[in-house]
Amino acid sequence: MLDAYIETAVQRKECEFLEGDGIFFCSVPGLRGVWSEGPTMEACVDELREVLVDWIQIRLDRGLTIPVLDGLELTVANVS
Repeated sequence: MLDAYIETAVQRKECEFLEGDGIFFCSVPGLRGVWSEGPTMEACVDELREVLVDWIQIRLDRGLTIPVLDGLELTVANVS
């Protein structure tokens, strides 16, 4: 489920080439703080996936909700 969520988020990415800096910049609309940059589009998208993993972990650790994307909802199950 985590991989599906990450790939769904990546599919929603918006990217641009920042000519002044010579880098690519990507973000995911609706996921505040999820962005990446890199020297190539591929590197930027790879970094975006890593950022998403960290972003999800931080939100879970802080008890924050994670937005539903295309019906994919990440929740934490209580295990006794």
